[in-house]
Amino acid sequence: MAHFLKGKYKGFYSAGSSQCVRDMFRFRQVSEGKIQMEVTRRDLESTFGRYWKYENATINLIPLNESNPRQGGKVHVRGFTFDFRTLTP
Repeated sequence: MAHFLKGKYKGFYSAGSSQCVRDMFRFRQVSEGKIQMEVTRRDLESTFGRYWKYENATINLIPLNESNPRQGGKVHVRGFTFDFRTLTP
């Protein structure tokens, strides 16, 4: 599998009524052709940095030809999102 984004990345945005929210993206390679992505969004204007959203996804990369993975293939994503503001999955 090609080298993919590994590690932790931060993004700062204005969203909703808040002028500053932080998105934290974490990428891990679970196995050959499988990547796990985790995203958390926190409101930095609140006193304790309350959570807004948590998202977890597993990404499977399935090449058409194992010997030549750059030729193309399928991507299968299974994810889960939980919104803390509305307490809904």
